[in-house]
Amino acid sequence: MHYKKTTQFAFWARSFGLICLLMGLSFQPLSAQTTLIDPLTDGGFENGPTFAANGWTVSNFATATAPINQWVLGTSTTTGMTTPFAGNRAYVSNDNGATNTYNTASSCRIYLYKDITIPAGSTYIPVSFSAVANGENLWDMIQVYVAPTSVIPTANLHPGSGLIGPTPADLAGALQIGYVQLISTPQTFTFQIPPGYAGTTVRLIFMWKSDTFGGTAPAGSIDNVSVVANTTPAPMTISTALGGLWSSPATWIGGVVPPLGANVRIPTGSIVTVDQVVLATNLEISGTLQWSTLSNAMTITNDVTINSGGTLYPFTTGGTGQTLNIGGKLINNGYANFALVSTLLNFNGTGSTLGGSGTFEGNGGRGIIRSLFFQNLGANSITTTQPLTTSSFAHTAGSLNTNGKLRIDNTTEIYGTALNTRVNHIAITGMGATLSAAPVVFGGTVTQYANTLTAIANTRYVSGNNVYLCTLGGTFNATPPTSTAPTTFTTSGPTLLWIGTVGTLGNPFQVTATTVGTQYFYGGNLYTCTVAGTPSATAPPVHTSGSAVSGTATFLYVGTPAQVTVNFDATTQTVRSLNLVNQGSGYSSAVAPTQVWSPGAVGATGTLPTSAALIIYN
Repeated sequence: MHYKKTTQFAFWARSFGLICLLMGLSFQPLSAQTTLIDPLTDGGFENGPTFAANGWTVSNFATATAPINQWVLGTSTTTGMTTPFAGNRAYVSNDNGATNTYNTASSCRIYLYKDITIPAGSTYIPVSFSAVANGENLWDMIQVYVAPTSVIPTANLHPGSGLIGPTPADLAGALQIGYVQLISTPQTFTFQIPPGYAGTTVRLIFMWKSDTFGGTAPAGSIDNVSVVANTTPAPMTISTALGGLWSSPATWIGGVVPPLGANVRIPTGSIVTVDQVVLATNLEISGTLQWSTLSNAMTITNDVTINSGGTLYPFTTGGTGQTLNIGGKLINNGYANFALVSTLLNFNGTGSTLGGSGTFEGNGGRGIIRSLFFQNLGANSITTTQPLTTSSFAHTAGSLNTNGKLRIDNTTEIYGTALNTRVNHIAITGMGATLSAAPVVFGGTVTQYANTLTAIANTRYVSGNNVYLCTLGGTFNATPPTSTAPTTFTTSGPTLLWIGTVGTLGNPFQVTATTVGTQYFYGGNLYTCTVAGTPSATAPPVHTSGSAVSGTATFLYVGTPAQVTVNFDATTQTVRSLNLVNQGSGYSSAVAPTQVWSPGAVGATGTLPTSAALIIYN
């Protein structure tokens, strides 16, 4: 029997146990945890020089374009990696194991798999391993599946693009639990087998797929595979009242980002923005969960519950729909919007329910789920109170009872609703740093009022909650401006025009040339310029219907501007999130209203935050 040299994994595992013993710390009893694959032996490929000696089965594609890509067991160090890949490892090679590279012109899907029996009562079953896999975005990668032993992986041609992609026929009924791509240096990955597989024997499958159009070495390589079944539940992580970016420790009670496979709860009032790939066991939303500017898939191996008052926006602030993989149920008793193009709700566990009494965004009384997939061998059902429409549907195996709730219509769209003329949501994309005071967000740059400060014409100044436009320069005196009347005044020294309150987004009213079609706000009103000109500093638009002239410009009243409040965390000196207190109305394009951040006090320091908003216009 061969043993791997002591790895960092083993060192820290043993060190942790010794520390616990010396300090008298308590930890889970052995009966609560069962090792199914040991990273130091069969999971490290150290029981012998072949896959069979380690209990693994390989299915390589022998008729692909030469040289052939295949899984091999060896010790190649051509990528310069010796840690954590000490001793044997499994990797893809096109030269019989001499190097960890691949033929980028060879279409293939090849498999490495092992059967494991999961004890009954297991509730948390993490799968961890070390890996590299550069490959090609969406096309060449490692994909990890779990399946019943009736699923027999059979090497063949490339199955198609996408992190989910079309499920190969030989993997019908398998659940994809993760993937590795664009990783050229060793990293540790942790995925999770859903607890629904407890009490059964399952097949853990690593698939390498590559197409015929390019890619970059190293190809897929794995080592230190660990599978542990726990009878204790996954840890619970709860977001703070102020929320924040998912990746920020300050977003979570206890200051720890949810570990992979955790149960996650977002309480009422908390706004959490996804900015990384998410893998969790259960997800409960009573507040708001939304995405930032970047796409990041989310995999929940058990259930997603949206409580009354909870909101889910599974798309970026650029309007790109996201993929939500769910192994168990989605119960929506709040609000969810799966209507945007490219949004995918994918059930891929052992059997799922799509239910709840809440609202899915839609049209004509029906909720819209743009793409709805059921990719499992189990029994599935749709029990929502609201009838649903999907424009892309897949049901690859198992059974599905729609209860008459589902309609398939690839022409369904959302047009002509209030949704199309208001801000859907706004996300913090950068929380700022070392902010000595809560910053101000407005439609344009503002400067804090200060006694003896020289005010410059056409510059905006803020005092308290009010923003003013200087129409005639001068020097501020010791009396700060407080008026909110739509007239000019000189109480504070310079001539000022009140134009709105902090937190109002978009183009503020101006007394310089306007452009036709541009929308401007004055106070709580939103206008579209229909005749270009120079507005009046003494007679700004205040009408709430039809058109009116201000100076030589004409403005059409269309609605109200969006307004937000800032959730500032004085402890971390960052902005955690924004409350959208008024979504606005009357917006006439997909261009979101501007958000400009300015210091929140005279002499305030720190790095200002950034944000992005979305109007689902079309």
